[in-house]
Amino acid sequence: MRSVAEKVGTPADLLGDFRNAMRRLAASVTLVTAFDSEQKPHGIVVTSMTSLTFEPPTILTCINQSASAWPVLAQADCFGASILHSSQRAAAQPFVDRALHSRRFGDDLWDLQGAAPLLSNAQVTLLCRRGEAMLHGSHHILLGEVVSATIREDIDPLVYLDGRFGSVIV
Repeated sequence: MRSVAEKVGTPADLLGDFRNAMRRLAASVTLVTAFDSEQKPHGIVVTSMTSLTFEPPTILTCINQSASAWPVLAQADCFGASILHSSQRAAAQPFVDRALHSRRFGDDLWDLQGAAPLLSNAQVTLLCRRGEAMLHGSHHILLGEVVSATIREDIDPLVYLDGRFGSVIV
């Protein structure tokens, strides 16, 4: 048995192995969104969002420091987390396909009247008060204290696995 301190392969090997390992971790697809100082909506698709505590209700999400939405999220008082339903794959596409970026908030699927943009009829929407953020490696770890939650009755989340969107029925 190898010890943890024993080097296995090169750093490039480890990076490739780690990326391949994470591709095998199925994760819900979440749109994290906020308004800038001029009330223009910004957002990013994430698969690294989880509950942190129940008292107070708090989520944790990880966002690449090079993400165009990060400066807005870092300054906003509130942000939204819209966990997508399997029927909302098309809503995620403008956030992952650069050619479609201009269509991110261009349809009537969004509630843009509140403190943060929220996707209508998502699996779950969470309105969060921005909490602490810290940088670790390439990503910011952002906390959000949940101030409201809307939950869709049917449970069929959009998931991301091995570079593809899909669904899981339980």
